Formats: sequence, C-alpha cells, structure tokens
Amino acid sequence: MAEPGARVGYLEAMRSFSRNARLYLVYSTLSGINNAIFLVAFVFYLEELFRAGGSVSLFGAALAIPVYIGSVLGVQALAHGANALPAGVLGDKFGRKRSFLAASLCAILAYALVLLTSNPIALLALAAIVGIGESFHGVVGGPFLMENSEPRERMHLFSLSASLEMVSSIVGAVIGGLLPGIFLGLGMARVDALRATLFVSLPFAVAELLPLAFMREAKAPAPLPLADILRMKHVVHRGTVARLFTVSLLLAFGVGLYFPLLNLHFEDAFHVHEAEFGPVIALNSLAIAVAILAAPAFVRRLGKLRTITYTRLAAVPFLIALAVVTSEDFLWLATTLFVLRGAFAVMATPVTGALTMELVDAPERATTAGFTHAAFDLFYGGGIFIAGGLLAAGGFWLGFVLAGLLYVAHAILWTMWFRGHPATAAPPVGAPAAGT
Repeated sequence: MAEPGARVGYLEAMRSFSRNARLYLVYSTLSGINNAIFLVAFVFYLEELFRAGGSVSLFGAALAIPVYIGSVLGVQALAHGANALPAGVLGDKFGRKRSFLAASLCAILAYALVLLTSNPIALLALAAIVGIGESFHGVVGGPFLMENSEPRERMHLFSLSASLEMVSSIVGAVIGGLLPGIFLGLGMARVDALRATLFVSLPFAVAELLPLAFMREAKAPAPLPLADILRMKHVVHRGTVARLFTVSLLLAFGVGLYFPLLNLHFEDAFHVHEAEFGPVIALNSLAIAVAILAAPAFVRRLGKLRTITYTRLAAVPFLIALAVVTSEDFLWLATTLFVLRGAFAVMATPVTGALTMELVDAPERATTAGFTHAAFDLFYGGGIFIAGGLLAAGGFWLGFVLAGLLYVAHAILWTMWFRGHPATAAPPVGAPAAGT
C-alpha cells in the first residue's frame, strides 16, 4: 500500500478498497442497467398505456397525458424525498445491509405491480412505494461509503461507483432501445412490447440483491430518534447543513424541470421513439462515465470547490441551447448538446457527495445525507410536476432556460458559502489523482 501522502491512481486505490466497498461497486453496476432500461422505456410505456383515451381520468378530472406522467414520476420523487430522513434513521438502527435488502425488495415488488395495472390511482400509489424503497440507496449509500473507505481512496471510490453505474447504464439503454422493436417484430402491440421490455429489467433488479447479501455490516453511529434529527438536536454545523440543503434543492429543481420527461420532448420535437432514444441515453451515460473518471484529476488541479463550480457552470450554455434546437433536422445537434450537458453537469456529482460528507462531523453525516437527499427529491419531484404542465402547454423550452438559471445559482452559492473551508482546499501535491 502506498504511503498516505503518495499519489494514488485508480488501480492502486482499488486494491485498497474494503470488501464491502467492492461489493457496493457491483451493486451500483447492476443498478445502472436496471435504471437505464426504466429511463428509456417507462415514460413511453405510460404514454402508450393511456394514448387511446387521449387523457387520464384521475379523481374525476381529465389530465393531459404528459401532466399525468409527470404526476407519476413526481409522486415517486416526493415519496423518495419524504422518506429520506426515516431511511437514515432505519439505516442507523438496523444496519446498512438490512436496510438495502429490505428497501430493494420493497421497490422491486412495487415496480412489478406497476407493470400489471393500468389503474391511474394504483399507479400513483405504487410509484410512491417504489420511491420509498429507492430512498435508502441515496441516503444510506453516502455514509456507507464513508465508513468503508480511507480519505486517501475516497475520491476514487465515489468516482468509480458513479462511473460504473453510468457505464452499466449504456448496456441498459441499449436493451431498453432494442427490445421493444424485437417484441414488435414478434407481433406484440406497442404497449405490450414496452411492458415486456420493462419486465426484462426486473432480473437485473433482483441481481442487485446478491452483492448486498454478501456484505458485512459496517459500524454505524448509534441511532437517534427521528424527532431529534428533525430538530437537528445533535447537529453542531446547522448552518452548513442548511446551506447544503439549499444548493441541493436548487440543482434538483433544475434537473426536474427537463430531464425526467426528456423522452416526450424528443418524441414531440424530433419524432424520436425508444429505438432512437436508447442510443441518446447510452451516449449520455458514456460521456458522464468518462467525465466522472476524470473528476479526481480536476480536483487535484482545481480543488473540490472550483471543480463543482466550473463544471456546473459549463453545462449551462448547452442547456440553454437545447431550448432553441427543436427542428427534426437537428436531432444530431440536440443529442450533442444533451450529451455535453450531461458530462459537465454530472462530472462533479461524486465530488459533491464526498465533500458533503466531509463538511460535517461523523455523527452528523446520516442527518446531512437525509436532509440533502430530501431536498433533492422533493424539489426534483416539484420540478417534474411543472415540466408535465409545460410539455402539455407547448412551453417545454422554458424548463431548459429555468434549469440553466438554477444551475448558475447553485454554482455561485457553492462558491460563496464554502470558499475557505478546510474541506474545500485544493489537495497538496501528491494527493490522490486520476490514474489508470
């Protein structure tokens, strides 16, 4: 093992990863396949499920199909956010492993039931259950990686986890784009072909449980009552948590305004369906994976804070450009803009994940993860509701513009609030760098 101050590349860092950390990387990889199939096919499936009626009847009101789809995705995100703090408490009380397993089983069962019903109210309720189950991944994942890594390897572990998930997303995006066409060729109706494609994602979701089952429980802090967490009774750095909450919600609101319903925007503007949208998502995932792997090198040269600020700001011009590129002849340009946006916007995600945990003390990490994930998911869900309305009204371009402005505010506040903090300082020469 290298000395603490030595330069560390990816291969050397990986050799020092703990057993649990390596299993978590396998979990992230399998999760990426499942999520990408869902991302490519699910929105198209819901659209096709209700296309014949022209609208969706919900509690006596007729909703435009994009508005209803936005509601389903929004409810899932809101449930995800509402369960963020309870998920942190349960993760501390019952252990990371048990939490992961129970939550994954819950989400898989609900997801399977989603594909077996066309009742609009049942779909909303099941989407909420899926969101609750998935909330454990985000809330418990950060503290888990912190507990199973050393500072010298941490940036590589966070980056590799995120990058592997993106690489596996390429496989999922290809599957999600190709399978509907194969099923259509077998004589299935389009809605059945999309449903069958989504069912294919379930074995990958079940396979996620295998690395979880082999994990050893990591030592977690003593669990705290939810009431104490809500009052932040044990939190010393309350101002820091509040600032992290704010920057998280700004980014989330921006992402929610355009990303979840991008399928339908590409379909409306460029006449793209799942066969063409799958490669778009695959290219986006590939660009993000490469960008994330480069994150430690950026951190070594720029420091964590400037890496976050510069990369998020770099994504803004591509977002704004997407608002005006709507001609079918320029699908190639829209795809290029979308992919470059993804590379810059997501590159710093592992950096923010690691830095967020380093800005607070160990006893505060689970609470901080809970609050920041709650902020992200709740405002992400709110953005989706608005995006559905914009899409139905023909004003989806506005979502790109507003998202760009929110990205700017997010980047500026990171700099204003955390400049000078010891955790944001640029690493000295010889600190971890991207290697092989």
